[in-house]
Amino acid sequence: MKKIIILLTFLALFTFHLEARIITVCNNNSVPAQYTSLQEALDNASIGDTIHVHASHISYGNIVIRKRIVLLGEGFRTILQSIQFSSVDGQQSNNASGSVIKGFYVNKHPDYDWSLCQEPTDATNIYNVLIQRCYFQYYVRFNNSSLATRNHSNWLFKDCIFNNSIYLGGYSYSYGMFEHSGNIIFMNCIIGSSVNYSNSYHIFSHNIFRHATQTFYSVSNITLENNIFFNNSGNGCSQCVFNNNLSTSTQALPYGTNTGSNNIVSTNPQFVNAPGNNFIWSDDYHLQETSPAKGAGIGGVDIGIFGGANPFPNDYTGYPNLPWIESWDIFNRFVGYNGFLKFQMKAQQKK
Repeated sequence: MKKIIILLTFLALFTFHLEARIITVCNNNSVPAQYTSLQEALDNASIGDTIHVHASHISYGNIVIRKRIVLLGEGFRTILQSIQFSSVDGQQSNNASGSVIKGFYVNKHPDYDWSLCQEPTDATNIYNVLIQRCYFQYYVRFNNSSLATRNHSNWLFKDCIFNNSIYLGGYSYSYGMFEHSGNIIFMNCIIGSSVNYSNSYHIFSHNIFRHATQTFYSVSNITLENNIFFNNSGNGCSQCVFNNNLSTSTQALPYGTNTGSNNIVSTNPQFVNAPGNNFIWSDDYHLQETSPAKGAGIGGVDIGIFGGANPFPNDYTGYPNLPWIESWDIFNRFVGYNGFLKFQMKAQQKK
């Protein structure tokens, strides 16, 4: 079954990397794979290769991605300690730009305060990254040092869960750095703490800001559409655009130097189940039929993570949106010489 899943994964990605290899990794000896160490697989992979990482109760540790790669886990049962983006020998032309990462639970680096960051010694700019269906336990940072040359752009975070803060700019406010990233898109994500330090253009669409603290710190020039601010108000932003958002706070949207229209404030979104101030795994952010967020988004879509063309998945497995085996029935268990194995296999695309 594992081999067939890998084959289907290959077929799904075939048009994206025609000459790419499929590499398998598992640190559980009961499942055969080409590598037991994910970092070793990354170091030996070629640009554009796909690495399929099997779920395991054992963490795959801290990894550094130095080249364009497709990295596929099996959802939140595939555990990493941290992810660092970097380059080969500091070369801008040979770094992690263009990488795709799907289906991981990312914990916290043992020596730092983040789940995802650029390698501190690397000063290259990293572009065109897709990160989908990942859970980040601690900070997501676009910079982890005082290096002032970085300006990452064109990243998409889709269907992700952020348990802690997102730092779009410098490592801290004292560095006075706000341009370490640009055109980062957060779409259909659950954001569990503040977004910090940026004066560059970014887009937040169909997210839930799920915490009871200040929403933004020193952030300007971003666009926010079809989001739900649950137990926070969207405050801390300047010269931003707020369109078709819903907030449980009494604070007006837009406010101050911000602009926008068609926002709903001081209103309960009427989730199916969302007690308390912070995300828990039993939360259900589907909207009840009487919810004021239904049809209140741009173009008549629902506001929140289940709105838009590609909603958040209906579960918290984090499994990538790739084909998976639903059933596999073998009709003749004994096959003679030159005989044929008869079986029926059903697969479906994970939505």
